[in-house]
Amino acid sequence: MKSLLDRPDAASEPRIEPPPGSTKRGRLMHVSLVVGLLFAAAALRLARLDLVQYREDDDALWNIVTRIAKTGTLPITGMHSSIGLPNGPFQAWLLAPFGLIGASPPIMTAGVGLLNVLGIAFVYGFARDFFGQRVALWSLMLVAVNPWAVVLSRRLWGDDLVAPWAALTLWMLARWLYRRDGKALVVGAASLAIVCQVYIVGLEWLVVAAVAVVLSGRRLWSRWTAVASAVFALLVAPYAVGAALPRLTALSNIGGAQPGHAPVFDLTSIKFALELASNEGYQSFALQGGSVLDATSGVPGAFGIVARLFYVIGLVLSLWVLLRGSATGVGRRRGLELLMLVAVVVPSIALLRHSVPVYPYYLVASCPAPYVLSGRAIDWLWSHAASVRASATSAIRALLVAGVGGTVVVNLALAGVFFSVAGDYY
Repeated sequence: MKSLLDRPDAASEPRIEPPPGSTKRGRLMHVSLVVGLLFAAAALRLARLDLVQYREDDDALWNIVTRIAKTGTLPITGMHSSIGLPNGPFQAWLLAPFGLIGASPPIMTAGVGLLNVLGIAFVYGFARDFFGQRVALWSLMLVAVNPWAVVLSRRLWGDDLVAPWAALTLWMLARWLYRRDGKALVVGAASLAIVCQVYIVGLEWLVVAAVAVVLSGRRLWSRWTAVASAVFALLVAPYAVGAALPRLTALSNIGGAQPGHAPVFDLTSIKFALELASNEGYQSFALQGGSVLDATSGVPGAFGIVARLFYVIGLVLSLWVLLRGSATGVGRRRGLELLMLVAVVVPSIALLRHSVPVYPYYLVASCPAPYVLSGRAIDWLWSHAASVRASATSAIRALLVAGVGGTVVVNLALAGVFFSVAGDYY
């Protein structure tokens, strides 16, 4: 284990700096592009709030938040879940300010969208911190306009609040382990407590945190660990003691032990895990959009395959680094690869056996992996294109630009279709 994880107590890895020769103009262009992509992400998540999907679950959460404002009492649970263990209260606590101003469901949903825009900034920050600004830019470009990332940011659901805190938890745990940043651990502990209590699938991040503890070595014995543990305990105690522990046996239902339903074993969860990188998110919620522009066939379908391929290549690269050591020229730890892979694998494995239908949004806890690993794959292909003949290098990079650019354009086109037909949802 010690050789596999490259001695986690060794000196911290150096930060990956921008490429040598970066000019002031180049930095300004980079900042402008980042800001532009964040504005685009916000526009997609906040557009046509009058068309947000609103059903029984959304109404339940809206009522819980509204009740907070009327009674001044914070609940210890959120809305119910299908496994018998109630969701944590943070899905309501985070939206409590909107309840205090008497926000209507669309305006309260805007709070969900804004938190997800913040989460996109976390994805960029994590990718830049550990993989460099070019990977960060590719990752940001993908997550800002990805249909699944957008459509799972526009509803009063607990699952639409998982991604921001999953991204922040991974970033802060990585900073604690490989930047020796004790304060990051405290932030990470708070974020972990939140992700575990916004939606039931967020509990899977406890496994990622457990892996980080194993990797920490002597770093575990510090005052920052004590502070972080206290913060985590304080934030989870009401839910854990008052709701989760008395119903802990309900966790056995995660594997599919639902009364009256024979559990099955299939690869649906793995299929949906990969689908989160695709462009089929809008059409999965508004099927009628396929009659205008079908995301599953033709040019959009082809770019959907390209997006999945980038993600698969990123997963393979991460597994390669984990098993064989750091990639040439890039100083990163195998422990970081392990954290990302665990974040992807655990949700998929947990749902291999199930007795109720599995949906892509059950895999939302794998964020930010679909976008960071895809961005890393693109950058790896871009860098390795330089190892072939000059003419081939230009051709490969042109194809990469066409692949990413085409994906962005198709996703924006699908967004236009979605907002034109989203008066009715599946």
